[in-house]
Amino acid sequence: MILTKARIADELFAQDIFTRTESARIIDTLFELMKKSLQKGVVLGSGFGKFSVKKKATAQGQTPTDREVDEAAAGKNGDIQVFWRFAGGDERGGE
Repeated sequence: MILTKARIADELFAQDIFTRTESARIIDTLFELMKKSLQKGVVLGSGFGKFSVKKKATAQGQTPTDREVDEAAAGKNGDIQVFWRFAGGDERGGE
């Protein structure tokens, strides 16, 4: 399932607590807070999981057209570790 900000806002709106505009503003604020927090380090979602940004080292690869070897620049990857209890299993990762 693809989970977009719009879908989350629609689900929040469907609860009949907030208007569609309020729901969208809440989701935008949530993701902005997470973005700012991730720039500082790890974000722990109590009862949900851990979000972090990991640094990637440079890597070598080939361009598909001419097979020339290039070096990909170092970058960053997002990482999410979901707690198994939230995903339907137990805390230790069992099903």
